[in-house]
Amino acid sequence: ERSDGPVRGGLHLIVALLVGAVVDMVGDAFVFFYVQPSWLEGEAFSLLDDFLQLDFLYEFAIYLAVLTAGFARDYFLRYQERQEEAVQLRAQTAELEAQLAEARLQALRMQINPHFLFNTLHAISTLVERDPAGVRRMIARLSELLRYTLEETDTQEVSLDHEMEFLEGYLAIQQIRFQGRLDIEEDIPPDTHEALVPNLILQPLVENALEHGLEPQEHGGRIELRARVEGKSLVLEVTDDGVGMEPHHARAALHSEPRARGRVGLRNVADRIRALEGPEFGVEIDSLAGSFTTVRLRL
Repeated sequence: ERSDGPVRGGLHLIVALLVGAVVDMVGDAFVFFYVQPSWLEGEAFSLLDDFLQLDFLYEFAIYLAVLTAGFARDYFLRYQERQEEAVQLRAQTAELEAQLAEARLQALRMQINPHFLFNTLHAISTLVERDPAGVRRMIARLSELLRYTLEETDTQEVSLDHEMEFLEGYLAIQQIRFQGRLDIEEDIPPDTHEALVPNLILQPLVENALEHGLEPQEHGGRIELRARVEGKSLVLEVTDDGVGMEPHHARAALHSEPRARGRVGLRNVADRIRALEGPEFGVEIDSLAGSFTTVRLRL
């Protein structure tokens, strides 16, 4: 890993040869003079002859084996350290991504809730003089809904049954507001009740259906709520029989282009689903001018 690797490799080779030779000579001299002197009487011990016999290559090989084992241990320890650092970095990255997604979701929900509150208060103000009893019921319902939204602020996903309970409270307010001109039809099979859905995900869709689909009609209209399981996906649909939209207006509503200004809820819903579920899930819109609009969520 160093730029002077060849120089250091050469130094290791020289040191290995020297160490191997010295160890071999010292061992041979010890044997010659102390272990087996009677066998070698009349012979002289020569360092040069001992060196030229190349017996030191055994010690040289042992030196290289020890060196290799040392390098292997060093690389293994560094590999473990890098693996631990990589795991820590991945954990930190995942935590940061989760924090970012959480911040985005909270920001999106903060855009939705004041919008809902403003529209509900506006609905109450329109009934103050002509239906005081209805206003009182709406205020009671509104207090329940506000309590729910404050208590559930940190909950990103709830069961569909729980979500429908909140939505029915919201629709009760709107039925008082529409004075009998609003019909609600639900088709929520039992096998979908416990499915997890993003919290407060349906209310913006119903609000858009009421404000942009049914309110422009004098006779009001009908809202249909459906849920079904398709493979591993949960499909939720909100349909109104209101004024509808042209296809290009439907695309604009989903992406909050200028001509669809005011449909903030649809874009927020799409962004929340992508943040929670992934890019393969999201929102679809089918609409026909003068006929209907269906907003479809795939979770």
